[in-house]
Amino acid sequence: MRLITKQAAKLKELEVRRERLVNRVAKLDLKIEEQKEKIAQYYRKQGINV
Repeated sequence: MRLITKQAAKLKELEVRRERLVNRVAKLDLKIEEQKEKIAQYYRKQGINV
């Protein structure tokens, strides 16, 4: 029974860790998209179509 409890705790810990990593990646994706938009706006302002 104790092994099951340990495994459940480990699984919960891994799920929490995975969730944090997913959030970090999502945040980076958002930053990349924002940068792409800024670059596109800059080029549009210059009269260059992207």
